[in-house]
Amino acid sequence: MDLRPSPADSVPQTFDSRNGEAILPQEIGNRSIFLEVNATYLVPDGWAMLKLSKKVEYGLMALLHMDGLRRGNLASAKEVSDQYGIPGELLGKVLQCLAKGGVVESTSGAHGGYRLARKLDEMTLGEVIEAIDGPVHIAACSEDPEACRQYGTCNIKEPVTQMQDQLVAYIYNMNLGQFRGKRRLTPVIR
Repeated sequence: MDLRPSPADSVPQTFDSRNGEAILPQEIGNRSIFLEVNATYLVPDGWAMLKLSKKVEYGLMALLHMDGLRRGNLASAKEVSDQYGIPGELLGKVLQCLAKGGVVESTSGAHGGYRLARKLDEMTLGEVIEAIDGPVHIAACSEDPEACRQYGTCNIKEPVTQMQDQLVAYIYNMNLGQFRGKRRLTPVIR
């Protein structure tokens, strides 16, 4: 089955790693919920790529916003939503995930909001991804070998496991302080 889009097809597709069937974004819900399932999009030249979910992008934007506040000040979900054009309800859910994951602290009440739980330099991209989307898995077998019909005969599981380990190491070694005012990130793994 060729999943490459036709030149007239501008809708990004993803595929279900469990059965290889194409899924259109509206069938996924939020489009990018788990890196494992819906981070593979077909780009015009037919190559697949990994992609951060919109929820992770919004979480990172909120964290950088909080980092720019005076020490002790709180950021409301509405303030961040309005400033960056992020859907308010979705951002609220993202901030709740970040609070539950210990990345931010929340204060309720009329003057409540969110602040960083610790310095941005002490947080990693991996922590943010996991708090919002759950553990990173580039293939179904990296989470659950029984989810893959070919696991017993698979001839790529070792390289995929190595890629999985390297990706996880990379994102857990990338501190969020690197996101401050930079256009290029410093590579961690060579």
